Amino acid sequence: MTATTEYTSRDDGSRTDRLPNRSAEYRGAKAYRRRYAELQPDADHLKPLWRELNEFLHPWSGRYLFSESKAMENIRRGERIHNSVSFEVLRTAAAGLHGGLTSPARPWFEVSHPDEKLMENREVKGWMHHVQTTMRSVLQKSNFYPIIHHLYYEALTYGQGVAIIDPHPYKGVQCRLLTCGEYVMANGADLDVNTLYRRLSMTAAQLREQFGAKNSGFSRTVEDALRQGRLSDSFEVVHAMQPVGMFGEPMHPIFKYESVYYLDQCGDPDNQPILGWYGHRSKPFVAVRWDTISDSAYGFSPGMMALADVRQLQTQELNECDGIEKEINPPMIAPSSMKPLINGGKLKPGQWVYEPTTGTANGGIRPAYQVRLDLQKSRLKIQDVTSRIRSTFFDDLFRAFLFNQKQMTATEAAQRMEEKAMILGPVLERFQAELFDAILDRVFCILFYEFEAIEPPPQIIQGDNLKIEYVGLLAQAQHQIGLTGTMNFIQSVIPIIQVPQWQGAAIKVNAKEIIDQLASANNLVPEATLTDEECDEIEAAQAKAQQEAAAMEQMKGMADVAKTAADTPLDNGSLLTGAEGGLGDGAI
Repeated sequence: MTATTEYTSRDDGSRTDRLPNRSAEYRGAKAYRRRYAELQPDADHLKPLWRELNEFLHPWSGRYLFSESKAMENIRRGERIHNSVSFEVLRTAAAGLHGGLTSPARPWFEVSHPDEKLMENREVKGWMHHVQTTMRSVLQKSNFYPIIHHLYYEALTYGQGVAIIDPHPYKGVQCRLLTCGEYVMANGADLDVNTLYRRLSMTAAQLREQFGAKNSGFSRTVEDALRQGRLSDSFEVVHAMQPVGMFGEPMHPIFKYESVYYLDQCGDPDNQPILGWYGHRSKPFVAVRWDTISDSAYGFSPGMMALADVRQLQTQELNECDGIEKEINPPMIAPSSMKPLINGGKLKPGQWVYEPTTGTANGGIRPAYQVRLDLQKSRLKIQDVTSRIRSTFFDDLFRAFLFNQKQMTATEAAQRMEEKAMILGPVLERFQAELFDAILDRVFCILFYEFEAIEPPPQIIQGDNLKIEYVGLLAQAQHQIGLTGTMNFIQSVIPIIQVPQWQGAAIKVNAKEIIDQLASANNLVPEATLTDEECDEIEAAQAKAQQEAAAMEQMKGMADVAKTAADTPLDNGSLLTGAEGGLGDGAI
């Protein structure tokens, strides 16, 4: 994120972050289709694993992973779940991440300047405060918080979470969550995801609204649907997002990323025009991986680590229920002569039934076999598997914070947060780098260039990179770990400087720097502390006042001495008159 006032001129002279390039509409879709086909095999290789994760952990996502109709999807969802602990731990982990990283109830990021000296400038500090409050307000009004919550579900289950952030005329920004199977991705040279292709369905009415009624990229089928008024007919569209210049074309002077739309099915793929081209100053999507393996664009998740245990848990739960049912209502064997009574439902509890003597000792109704289920052992085994699943999803840590915080002291709560921050440290750092930095950079560009909701920065910092600090509960816990040494230092120094003969040692402590560090770590507003310049001015004024007071006191003391001398009686007058007389006699 850069503090800049550079504008992009349209024909009307306004500035924008997302500008359609009409001359690019006639660019062919062939290169994009080829790129999409190149990226598809990596995703297809992971789809069997994703389908299992979907069925056992998060059945209501990943609608593009299956080819069944929507009616069949609704029947299939969750049918392999017999123990819902996997839903419970996933929900708790997603809620813990949301509350600890991006809670809408409290600030979770701050904007500042890397140069601490410049942050002492009141104008710079005020502009930074304006930026962060504007961005927080827009995120609060938009659908960002529900989307980021569901993105945590996706990352915990499939290993990656992806969302698109676009301008919105009323809310400022509009977010769209992409579910696993809907997209394919690729890394850039820095191994961050920089290319995203997704497939979506659009009706004829939506195509006309977004790309115009007369578009060279429309196929004959789309044109027929529009002409005949079949506006609800659905068509498959591919949306490609990647850096400008991916195919060797000249770099754009303003835009770093491009969005390209084209129909997936058309009559002549080699000569197919695109539907539209849009330029972006910042990456229009965000993609975060829970963890990565080698240079893969796709992530590794707690769901993958827990999948074997989740499968085992479902099997054990099903077998236990089956055993209990067989023990309570086992299959029965009865003489054939009783078939009419049994099939007719005439056998009631406590009823006497008589049958002809068969001459055998095995007459009557009896169980086909005896089930002796050791329910205690079965429960212990299920609890063992459940415990491993909870541990994989950090359930004990998130649950202790979410549900037991009222029963904990402040010290215990801080210790819990520090534990989570240490265990989840690598994940939190990845989320900050891949997700939150990209989100805030995108939102800043939209608000500054598209809507001019952010004022131009002060001249002194124009063109400088800004610094983002994350102050959510989990991020703050990381900061608190760093402050542990500071607090221990303060607690150790205070007893020393309180000893009378060692009070001069207090000069070794830079209290102002420690206060600034504590204020930053505890997310105080800029107005809560004074800048170094303001402190210097106050100290100078206090010193001047003390000097003036000392001078006044000295003058008052001299006046009192003079008055005392004048009032002191001698034999021949006062002290002053005696002195004057003596001086006079000597002179004569």
